[in-house]
Amino acid sequence: MMTVKPIIKVSDIMFDAEQSFWQQVVNHLPKSDGGDMFPEDNLDWGCSMENAIIAWWRCNAERHYDLQCTDGQVLRESKVDDEIF
Repeated sequence: MMTVKPIIKVSDIMFDAEQSFWQQVVNHLPKSDGGDMFPEDNLDWGCSMENAIIAWWRCNAERHYDLQCTDGQVLRESKVDDEIF
């Protein structure tokens, strides 16, 4: 029987993580003039964040959750042959 795992959206993790991250930046740099980034930097930031979350999920949480990427693809636990290790 197949176990149904909760599907967690990467976009939800990214939103919460980004809010916390920028709050820490402001806490350390309270006299900043603004909070803007160049659009290309913002795109790179989003891709990097998503890739980091996927990598962390693969190492730590894929047994417990499926993960929905920002493109809609759902990642599921990989089936790795234990004899490799």
